[in-house]
Amino acid sequence: MGKLDSIVTKQDYYKGAVLGYPLPQQKFWLTKRRFSLKIPLIIITAILLLAFLLLTYIYLENTATALSYEVNKSAQSLNLLQSENKSYELEVLELRSLDRIEETARHKLGMSEPDSFILETVTK
Repeated sequence: MGKLDSIVTKQDYYKGAVLGYPLPQQKFWLTKRRFSLKIPLIIITAILLLAFLLLTYIYLENTATALSYEVNKSAQSLNLLQSENKSYELEVLELRSLDRIEETARHKLGMSEPDSFILETVTK
């Protein structure tokens, strides 16, 4: 019985079940279970990584689209401002023209050209 005592060191009766140590089936089952958890863990990690990359891509596409709309809006406002600037420059040139100044002086201010000119030169 000495050999049998070394294999089965303890026996408990719990609800009719006999528990003995060592149980090679349990050891094999735990080893097999560890390896079987690696594959689903790798698959879940890959799925989460792909989902993260997909969400990042969608976010970047959305940001790029929003920025392109802003660029188009800014380009339109720039074109409008440039056309206004050209019209203001044309108005400034019209207001500075000598013909307009002379017309304003004659009609609005009542000025006229003198009848004769006297040119004097001053020498020292």
